[in-house]
Amino acid sequence: MIKCCLSYHKAIFSKKFLNQKSEIMKINGNKYTKKQILDKCKEIMYSHSIGTKLSGEELDFVMAVLKQHYNYEDKMKYGCKGIVIRNNPYNPKYREFRIITDFGDEITFSPRKCLNKPKHSAQVKRAMRNIIHDQIIEFRNELFKSGVVKCEISCEVLNQDNVHIDHIYPFDALVKDFLELNNITFEDIKLVNEGNNQPQFVDTNLAQKWYDYHKQNAKLRPLSARENLKLSNKE
Repeated sequence: MIKCCLSYHKAIFSKKFLNQKSEIMKINGNKYTKKQILDKCKEIMYSHSIGTKLSGEELDFVMAVLKQHYNYEDKMKYGCKGIVIRNNPYNPKYREFRIITDFGDEITFSPRKCLNKPKHSAQVKRAMRNIIHDQIIEFRNELFKSGVVKCEISCEVLNQDNVHIDHIYPFDALVKDFLELNNITFEDIKLVNEGNNQPQFVDTNLAQKWYDYHKQNAKLRPLSARENLKLSNKE
């Protein structure tokens, strides 16, 4: 089970985070400070018993918070049948929200990541995925030209709608190797459109280097959504 949902640890309510209380955000058309949003989420979480699935206005509010995440589409790629309240497995005295996927698995996500801007390194990785997106599409399309496509783990027959393209050698490892090869760090890579889902490299020559490096070194395979979800949980 991937753990990626509204986990409540002391750090989330730290003074450092709550110092941003003057920043205003809109949730379902209403204005809140970040502190007010976290307080309301906490109130919802602790006003019900463990295992409760949210409904009505409470579900609408928590889903609206989740939608603030810069990578919302990726978080929801396995579907959402609801939001449930659970104990945090690492510290049971705290609680968390979890997304119930279409497969019945549960995914946790952090309110900090929903309300705060993503780290620069995360945005660089997003830009790097954008750069090689057409390679992923090309690989997928070529697969289906060759006939029946099966998940390489479960052997489930796949179609264009449910296939997921996986990096056999992990994507993050490819990124790390590329940075080391070029003797650069995440901070050396400047972006435009940072803060949304379409960041791009300022240095187009570096972008081309990454495109070529990925083309030469990435080993891809088709997986079912469920098997891809299992692998994500292990990483």
